Amino acid sequence: MLHGAPAATIVKLQWANKNLAHDVCQRGGRKDAAPLLRPLHWLPVKQRITQASVLTHKVLTTSTPPYLHDILTVAAPAKPMRSAVRAARPC
Repeated sequence: MLHGAPAATIVKLQWANKNLAHDVCQRGGRKDAAPLLRPLHWLPVKQRITQASVLTHKVLTTSTPPYLHDILTVAAPAKPMRSAVRAARPC
């Protein structure tokens, strides 16, 4: 869902991630969060989004591992989008 999101959204999510690391480690919010993220094994938000997108693509295209393929479903819109209707009709 977040693949291709604007940079401002990623920055806000990264800020929330760092604040959460401060809370989890019970440290003050004024210090750098990078040393706190390493022992928690938390990836930066942009890298996490990329990793999730790649894994989802692999599961949908190769159907492996089967336990992940079984829980993923491709969402279909309730109503067709106008762009899909236009593409179906010749100009």
